[in-house]
Amino acid sequence: MLTMAAATVEAADPTLQMVTLFVSSIAALSGITAVVIGSRMSSHESKNVWLREEQIRSYESFTAAAWAGLDEIAGGATQAALDHPEFLGLGEARVKVASHTSSIIDAYRKILVVGGEKVVSAAGQYFSDWSHIHGAAVPLPGTAHEMALHQRLSVITQLTLGLRQLSTVMRDDLKLLNKKQRKIQRKQPDGTQFVGFPRTDFSEAMPGEANAILQQWLVRTWDGVGNSIGPSYVRNDTPWGLLKVRHRRLLQPLIAVLRKSGDRPWMLAIDSALTLKQIDLVERDAASIVVSHGHGPTTHFGGNQWLPGETTDERLYWWTLAEAPPSN
Repeated sequence: MLTMAAATVEAADPTLQMVTLFVSSIAALSGITAVVIGSRMSSHESKNVWLREEQIRSYESFTAAAWAGLDEIAGGATQAALDHPEFLGLGEARVKVASHTSSIIDAYRKILVVGGEKVVSAAGQYFSDWSHIHGAAVPLPGTAHEMALHQRLSVITQLTLGLRQLSTVMRDDLKLLNKKQRKIQRKQPDGTQFVGFPRTDFSEAMPGEANAILQQWLVRTWDGVGNSIGPSYVRNDTPWGLLKVRHRRLLQPLIAVLRKSGDRPWMLAIDSALTLKQIDLVERDAASIVVSHGHGPTTHFGGNQWLPGETTDERLYWWTLAEAPPSN
């Protein structure tokens, strides 16, 4: 009787059943929620781990490519050529140095995908600097004189400082700097620092400054006599008439020609009919070309144009009458 009564009461108490069901449902839902949250957290952590690993790989790849390029400039074929009594091999060394540009840009593409914001900026700046200046560190055959070698050392020094700063930016992004290092690093507005490279653009030079640069770089007169162009050029109204090159572009009236041939020094001729102001402006263009070893910034009066000369290793840069600088 008592057993039957208890069973009847239990069966008749739906509240207890609902509470039991509710508690069981909450427990089950909590378990599912915990699994979902745990899964998402695990997924998020895995993503972070993957990203960090990819960043480390891309940073290592870029710095390895950059250092390899710098090593080629500071040593390698370039130094071997400079160590040779006759500086043989400088032309080949320039080609080898330039070949590292593709490796650096390939490594930079990887940083663009996974790199931190400041690393992307700093690596991009270094690649831009490298592209504009690496050629200035390898003298052309026949121009391995004091000024060219001093410029070479300056480029090596500045590229080294640039890589050192880039490495600091990368370490900061990976949270590898201590408190003091972070404080110093983050004083830089964008995580980079200015790197001053040798001057290769003389478009804004003071009057007479470009002439002095051409003398320091041992640019010779058109006849190639002497180690210096002296206070003025041996000017000939038609020096280009001596050229054995036949090209339609050279049929137009010219006012100046700059020549680099084989292992001979640079040679320059300017039309004597030009005013002193015009001569100075042409000299600014010529100085930009010479100091940058023929790969400088765009010149203002046509000198950036060039043609192959009599031989495969000769280049001619010219200024036309139509592009003559203002006379006053």
